[in-house]
Amino acid sequence: MASSLYWIGRYVERAEQTARLTEATFSHTLAMGSTPEAEARRERHWAALLETVGTQPTFTAEHGPPDDLNVPEQLIFSTENANSIVECIALARDNARTMPHQVATEMWEALNRFHLEVHNPARRRTATADAETATRFCRSVVDFSQRLQGITDSTMPREEGFYFLRAGSSSNAPSRPPARWMSTTGCSQATVSAWAAPINSPWLPRPRTSSRGRSSSTRSRPTSPITASSAGGSSRRR
Repeated sequence: MASSLYWIGRYVERAEQTARLTEATFSHTLAMGSTPEAEARRERHWAALLETVGTQPTFTAEHGPPDDLNVPEQLIFSTENANSIVECIALARDNARTMPHQVATEMWEALNRFHLEVHNPARRRTATADAETATRFCRSVVDFSQRLQGITDSTMPREEGFYFLRAGSSSNAPSRPPARWMSTTGCSQATVSAWAAPINSPWLPRPRTSSRGRSSSTRSRPTSPITASSAGGSSRRR
């Protein structure tokens, strides 16, 4: 049970992060133009995406130079790539199917419905027709992942199974892959750090609690500008 719940969370989160990175790469490359320099930059961006998800070493030999056709096909719909979006959704569904008494009906229905949707041949032809439809498909994956998280939060009791599922989701921490993708595509280190910082805090490990119910680790909280200014003003008045 623990393993299945963990991998449900991990597969769905992996599908979401792949969709987000693919959508972001489309957004970066669409406005680059058609000059030789732009083509080289575009290929570099798609190669960076492959490196981020860990499929670059064998990709060029099997599919040729990375571009906006073969990379999305490999990362979204390939059944030979175990980390593709459709395979991650299928594996999450398979894990949920083995434990009907641990997964709420609403959660199973959401997983099963989206699995059937992404494996529809007509949907595949439409999603790979051009960059706009591929981007919309990636957005639908993100929406599904967030919807499933909402269903999980509202239907699963806060017991061991819930926290195993959350552990799987948290294991694909999103701060590192986008940061590596941004640095590979030529962003400065300051830009990478600024982009990654806001998404670090929600993915920190859940602090352990002591026998008295208090957290054994403290997490610093940012001070709002209003609070800071108020504190400063009060100290000056004193």
